[in-house]
Amino acid sequence: GLTAAAGSYSISSPGNGFIAIPLTGTATKQGIVTFALKVTDAAGVETDFGEISTIVRAGFDQAGEETASTLKLLSHISQATVAALMTAFFLYIVIGMFRSPSRKAIVFGTSGEIAKENGGSITTPMQA
Repeated sequence: GLTAAAGSYSISSPGNGFIAIPLTGTATKQGIVTFALKVTDAAGVETDFGEISTIVRAGFDQAGEETASTLKLLSHISQATVAALMTAFFLYIVIGMFRSPSRKAIVFGTSGEIAKENGGSITTPMQA
């Protein structure tokens, strides 16, 4: 499993809001890590935020820059695909609302007219 050394960690630059907490051990899968968080401001006032949960990226940082850039590219491609499909679906709905519906002609008349359209009626006597 993963462990984090207990201690104090600081935000690297004011306004960044990002803290890197080094984890040791071997990550066997991605998962959620929970930290107890207390913050002390410049005046020395401590605020307890309780527990904060975050997602652990297992092994991506050690895989190299190529893996990170490939994953980023794949995420952009998937987002573009979803956006394109949503746009196409929306346009299909809008176009469908303004298009006149196609209707099949309904036959009103006698059976003689229908028989005439289908090549005539049977002239031989019916057999039982």
